[in-house]
Amino acid sequence: MSFDIENGYSPRTEEDILSDLVDSVNFNYKTSYTPETFVGTNLHKLYYPGMQLIMGVENGIGSIAAKVQDYISYINKTIAYPKSSPNGIMNEIKNKCNIGASVMPINNVDDRGKCYIACDVDKSAAGYDELKQNIINTIGECVSAGCAFNGTETGIFVGNNGQNFQIAYEIPTEVNMTVKIVATVSRNSKDFIPIENVVSNLYQEKFKAAYRLGFDFEPDAYLCKDDLPWASNISVTYQVNGAGDFTGNVYKAAYNQKIVLTSVSTDVIDE
Repeated sequence: MSFDIENGYSPRTEEDILSDLVDSVNFNYKTSYTPETFVGTNLHKLYYPGMQLIMGVENGIGSIAAKVQDYISYINKTIAYPKSSPNGIMNEIKNKCNIGASVMPINNVDDRGKCYIACDVDKSAAGYDELKQNIINTIGECVSAGCAFNGTETGIFVGNNGQNFQIAYEIPTEVNMTVKIVATVSRNSKDFIPIENVVSNLYQEKFKAAYRLGFDFEPDAYLCKDDLPWASNISVTYQVNGAGDFTGNVYKAAYNQKIVLTSVSTDVIDE
């Protein structure tokens, strides 16, 4: 039986087992059977019960393997970070409110007991008041009592004992990036070279798929050689908030900073 990462163990069909049996018989007995001429022979009748046994065993193994894969998948879905951890808080807000969130890591002794959370929300959107309370409730369910919160968006979470807790979170600050991509066409490439907009759009799609609130901006991480197989060199630089020099260094973002690609342009150089 075969195995691959995606499908697991795949039991052989009766035709596959018969073909393997015919190959073995021909090798050991110096015969030249085909599956069609082998069926009905005395050797086929002799080995037929064994073929059925093999099919049963392989189907059983395949079924067990599938159940194990399902169980592992189930366990992976149920395993969760503790709700009070930064990842646990972010996951709960995402799952319950469908909102991206970021929690500031506590690296300073003076910040112990404080909770800094940013939530990627639009205050002008319809239904924000209800969403805000849902976020407040979700944070309150995750964070231990006694924490001090920071942020402009405040509200009351009522605990199971009826006690009121003041909860707060921040609205992220946008950091606007102007991105320039320079792709040099390889002299060895025979591939079709796309127009510049295709490369720019691809970069934005890859960034959107990889980015999360509070993540650093890593300009070279969103396009690779596999994305542009015709390019011998790919250079990505950016400018912050429309000012200063363009750079290719990693932008180290704060937990409450949201990276926004305001412009992505591409220059394809065909030397």
